[in-house]
Parts: sequence; C-alpha cells; structure tokens
Amino acid sequence: MKKLDITYTDEELQPIVDWCDMEENNHYWSSRQGLFAPVITKNNKKGNWSAMSLKGYDPDPSVISKPNVLGVGSDGLLQETYLYKDLNISFLMDKIPAETERVRLMNLRHGEKIPKHTDRVDKDIKDGKIVRLHVPTITNENISMISWLDGRDKDPTEFKMKKGECWWLDVSKPHSVINASKTDRVHLVIDVYKNDLIP
Repeated sequence: MKKLDITYTDEELQPIVDWCDMEENNHYWSSRQGLFAPVITKNNKKGNWSAMSLKGYDPDPSVISKPNVLGVGSDGLLQETYLYKDLNISFLMDKIPAETERVRLMNLRHGEKIPKHTDRVDKDIKDGKIVRLHVPTITNENISMISWLDGRDKDPTEFKMKKGECWWLDVSKPHSVINASKTDRVHLVIDVYKNDLIP
C-alpha cells in the first residue's frame, strides 16, 4: 500500500459528490443507487458493497463485470459509459501517469464491512499486469482499510485514506474494509496497466 504523489481537490471531485448526493430521503440518490450493482463475490452476500462503471466492458454503467472474471463471460470492448463524460472523469484521469483499464465508483454502505479477501480472481491483477488505485471521494475518519501485507494472518496494517488522496493498493494481498461510520463510502477506483511510474 502506498500513497502516491497525486491528489484531487474537493472542487475536482465535486461533480461525483454532487451526483452521489447522499442526503437522507434524497430521491435523486435513491434513484441513482439503482445504477450501483452488487459486487459479485461470496464476500458480499447482503449486497452492501456495490459498484458503478464509468469505463468498462459495457456502455451500461450498472454492468460492472469484466470478461472471464468470477465466471462472467463477455465479448465486450473496453469503453466509456455516458457518466465518464458527465462526471468529467477524463480530467481526473489526466493526473494518472498510466493507461487506464476499468474505472468505477465503488460504494460500501454505512455500518458494513468487506471481509478479508484478495482480488486475485482478476488474472491481470494476479499476474501483476494491472494495479488498482483508490481515490476516496466520500469518506470519513471512521472508515478503515486493513491489509495483511506479508500475506499471512499476523500483523495486519490498518490505515485510513483521506478524501482526494490517491493510493496504490496491492489487492493481490489479503485486505478488508470497515465502514463504522453513518455515511456510505464512495471511492473512485482506477485499474491501470503497470508501468515504471506506477508501483
């Protein structure tokens, strides 16, 4: 895990925050939650961990799957959804010194957690071809990520990512997330092709 020398201001992230306006009883957020699809994994039985595609393998933002990952087959080509333009994502990606693959918004409901797991189900992550970056967009101090950097069960590292920071996460190693807050957590999650500028 490493915090990169890339940051985003509140103003730069505001289009996403506005789109995800999570005020209680906000009918816009209620309707937009329908674009967030549950992450398909045994670690998400209640469906409280969801994602929405900004750039993926289907023009529909609610199709978050990748061909041949978790048994999902698709002949789709990598493409931007309409939200990529609407939320000015290309401007945000200009700061990333690498070619992007999937770009998603990922939501973890308040009071929920993602159990210990790895993302090695994605062969490109397992092989080190792709690395995953996280930019906290809606977060707070009561949200933690825990990583077992040595891959073993002992000595996990707990850390907190602040809004606008850009983190490289070694998701091939076991990790978990705890949202002990009263607010949903939304991260901009960027899969990039590894190069000399990205660890």
